[in-house]
Amino acid sequence: MTGLRPRIGEPYRLGTLFRSCLVIACWLCLPGGTSVRGEQEEWGKPFDYGPLACRDTNIHGEQRLRILGPFYEARVSPEGESFSALRPIVSRRTDPAGGQTRLEYLWPLAVVRKSTHEESWRFANIMYTDFDVTDDESRYRFWIFPLVFRGRDAEHRDYMAVFPIAGTANEVMTFDSAEFVFFPLYARSMKSGMVTYDILWPLFSKTVGEDMYRVRIFPFYGRAVKKGESERTFVMWPIWTWARYERPGTSGSAYILFPIFGRTIAENQLSWMLLPPFIRWTEGRGRDRGYSEAQVPWPFLRIGHGKVERFHLWPLVGAQKEAGIRSSFLLWPLVSTWSRTTANEQTDRVVIAPFVQYERRLEGGSGAGEDMEVSGRALKLWPLLSYRQRSNVSSFKAPSLWPALRVQSIEDNVAPLWTLYSRETNGDSVETELLWGLYRYRCDVNESRFSVFPMLSWRQSREEPEEKSLLALGGLLGYSRSEGKSRLHLMYLTLCRSGTAELPVAPGIGGPVK
Repeated sequence: MTGLRPRIGEPYRLGTLFRSCLVIACWLCLPGGTSVRGEQEEWGKPFDYGPLACRDTNIHGEQRLRILGPFYEARVSPEGESFSALRPIVSRRTDPAGGQTRLEYLWPLAVVRKSTHEESWRFANIMYTDFDVTDDESRYRFWIFPLVFRGRDAEHRDYMAVFPIAGTANEVMTFDSAEFVFFPLYARSMKSGMVTYDILWPLFSKTVGEDMYRVRIFPFYGRAVKKGESERTFVMWPIWTWARYERPGTSGSAYILFPIFGRTIAENQLSWMLLPPFIRWTEGRGRDRGYSEAQVPWPFLRIGHGKVERFHLWPLVGAQKEAGIRSSFLLWPLVSTWSRTTANEQTDRVVIAPFVQYERRLEGGSGAGEDMEVSGRALKLWPLLSYRQRSNVSSFKAPSLWPALRVQSIEDNVAPLWTLYSRETNGDSVETELLWGLYRYRCDVNESRFSVFPMLSWRQSREEPEEKSLLALGGLLGYSRSEGKSRLHLMYLTLCRSGTAELPVAPGIGGPVK
């Protein structure tokens, strides 16, 4: 099969026409139809025509161009990272320092990823990955999931399979290799040194490995032996199951006569079951001494003490505590909480499905939580709003129609289309927008300004408070002052200049950011 490796641009992969469309879309998605080569390019003088078009630098230092509200956007950071989108058709992210590029087309329909040595794409259920674009003989995959599997694995073995007819597929799902003929009639798979043969899966199966042996004639009989660890047997599953464990600290045996009785006797526990799995009592021994748990009946009432403190009256109320982790629920699955604490970090989550999601992260201190500092927060009140804060950077958006807390592809491709109001902060800098730029307000270390397109725009320098301007209808009528001189604007012309006129500061604007 050497020499048949598919490449982007060949009919076997995307096809010449499809690739041409991708190239054109990528070109349209970049500022001015140009490419971003890892450094911040000059985009010209800033301008603001409300939701029609705007070119500026945002409070994060990124040069930005937006056209027709949320439909077109392009940004370049001071570090050279870039983002551009023609929503909801295509978006592109590049990181020249890391050699990473990601393109998304009509997300989630198609995705292209590129790095220094690796390239992959997906169109619906058609997927391709080239693990080393510099080597024609390297590992690759071409899948039309779950029907066609073709590629070359890490051992440079070519494979081909058409499911469920016949073939061999390597490195698929959790298997090192899988081959089949008219599945489920016959299949052979390899995983972690073990070989499994299946005939009329799942009825007849046999697994052989260095330390593992397993045979199954389902549901009549099955036996699995793992040397030095365990032995398991079933007869007329699930009526009779039996197991023996040999690992130090957990060795022992267990059996279940379903649905009547079950028993476990091991180094670390004693357990009884009545009408399994509904009624169960477990008592810890050895390394788990002091632990006990009762299920009467499962899953409705569960009470545990010791290494795991648990009380579940499902689905009404429940709480659980173990090493570093706490969780609880109320009217499952409507209300739930979860908290994890490590040596120097704590994460808390609260969910009131499907309307409220809240997450808080704390860092520093001893890990007890009291002396930690909040490093980040996230809140989703679906479908009304979302809020995120990390260190001194925050973002507020409304409405927020996607129910998950945050999905980057949603933020890139579709969220701006329904975001009517947004507010971002970075330290003392604030940026607010309403209706995709119909109203804008910004305050940073250099200046304060706001605009109501096309009626009014106002600006005042923070460094030189006397430098200010007030324009109506983009300059049809207005006043400005800079360099100690005042100017009157009429019909988009400067008619008068003097050194004495003064423009009052707009109330509440231009002062310190609250």
